[in-house]
Amino acid sequence: MASTVKVSVLAGLLVKQDGVLSSHQRSLAKQMIEASDNNSTSELFDDLGGQQGLQSTFNQFGMKDSTADSSWGLSTTTAKDQIKLLNNIFYKSNLLSADSQQYISSLMSNVESDQIWGVSASSDNFALKNGWLENGNEKWIINSIGYVKNSNGTSYTIAMYSDKNQSMQTGEEVLNQLARVTKPILN
Repeated sequence: MASTVKVSVLAGLLVKQDGVLSSHQRSLAKQMIEASDNNSTSELFDDLGGQQGLQSTFNQFGMKDSTADSSWGLSTTTAKDQIKLLNNIFYKSNLLSADSQQYISSLMSNVESDQIWGVSASSDNFALKNGWLENGNEKWIINSIGYVKNSNGTSYTIAMYSDKNQSMQTGEEVLNQLARVTKPILN
């Protein structure tokens, strides 16, 4: 999952704490989503309850093919499971309050400029969280999840996961192309 797991961490923490985060947790969440800060994620992951808390989050959101890892970035998922989570954020949810949905959406809509790739390649109106990780074989895992709202008023959630990329840039280009060719189908 690499850093795309950070959305699950935040959603799970909001569910666990009935939508209420301390000012410190809000500051960490902003850094975790907007800047993809790993130290902030580790602290919020601990607040969630670590591996067990993250697995509980996956279970609550019906993410049956996702498995939490004690090293949060090594947790595994499927695009289908991520769509379940994203639909709870951007559409109707029985788990997240409207305020929690808006909070996550606002953070995902304000990522740092060097992280605007993947989902964002198909629209100017997007919310996303990207993840990247160089694995031991000198290949890159590059992921992008999020929400797109088109100029015609239609919207959709999308989750793209890739591995074995020769470089981070190559993986970004693959996901950018995938987002662009997917838009006419989902539009």
